[in-house]
Amino acid sequence: MAGDIAVVVVNWNGGVHTTSCLDSLAAGTVLPRVIVVDNGSTDGSLEKAKHHPVVAEVIAMGRNTGYTGGNNAGIRRALADTCRFICVLNNDVVLEPDALERLRSHLGATGAPIALCPDIRYYERPTESWFAGGIVEAGYPRHLQKAELAAKSRRHVLRESDFLTGCCLIAPRGVWERVGLFDERYFLLFEDCDWSVRARAAGVRLQVALDSVVLHKVSRSFQSCAVSRLGAFYYARNGMLYTTRYQRRHAPRFCLRHICRPAARAFLRHREAKPQRKFLLFGLLAFAIARFGRAPRWIESLADRP
Repeated sequence: MAGDIAVVVVNWNGGVHTTSCLDSLAAGTVLPRVIVVDNGSTDGSLEKAKHHPVVAEVIAMGRNTGYTGGNNAGIRRALADTCRFICVLNNDVVLEPDALERLRSHLGATGAPIALCPDIRYYERPTESWFAGGIVEAGYPRHLQKAELAAKSRRHVLRESDFLTGCCLIAPRGVWERVGLFDERYFLLFEDCDWSVRARAAGVRLQVALDSVVLHKVSRSFQSCAVSRLGAFYYARNGMLYTTRYQRRHAPRFCLRHICRPAARAFLRHREAKPQRKFLLFGLLAFAIARFGRAPRWIESLADRP
């Protein structure tokens, strides 16, 4: 039934990538109710979204509320409607025409609480999976790698996963009501892992539908130097928040391996090291003083410097 799926797309200066995502939704075998949440864009993409024929509603936040705040606003709006299923979708994703139809078919075939991701593949290498399942290993959530995926059977269309990625995540409205929204302390990164832990604790099965395919322009969200530096900040701060909350005994290992060692190498090698690595320490400091949500303005200003 057309319109029984709500798709939430968060846009922040997404330009042609958001348009391509919306075009792929318009070309699908099912037509969803598309809600675009704009996080204060200044590149004209908000106006383009307003006039795109597939878009049912645009929510203009007026400021950057992050992945968490933007998606939560869209999910709340979707829950106020009569849609049976709600999907959050990155704006740098292009869907195969039948991707949503296959996801809806799997969700509708069971009365059990379930959340799904499709087989998310690289846009530039459409036969190679970026995410087709994940595991939590020594407290650290990671995607199954190419060799691990090759060793797994594809006989079953649905594959169990320890967590799902918010790049493209769909669940019945009842699951969203049971689990709740994304934790806005994260702003960006690790929020989907946090949601996955809460979903599993609520009895929700997390699976990947291998017959549903979307293509992800993986690096587009972190192309600029400023954004990659902020990515390092959020990675460190949010990784510590996630591990101390759910994997406390592994938190020291995460801190040493993923924050302290890379940051130390950056300071020792100076210009030879990636400049964003010192932002790992800023993220660790923010965690220590419980500064969550959007990064402080001085961090954003520092990230903008050449």
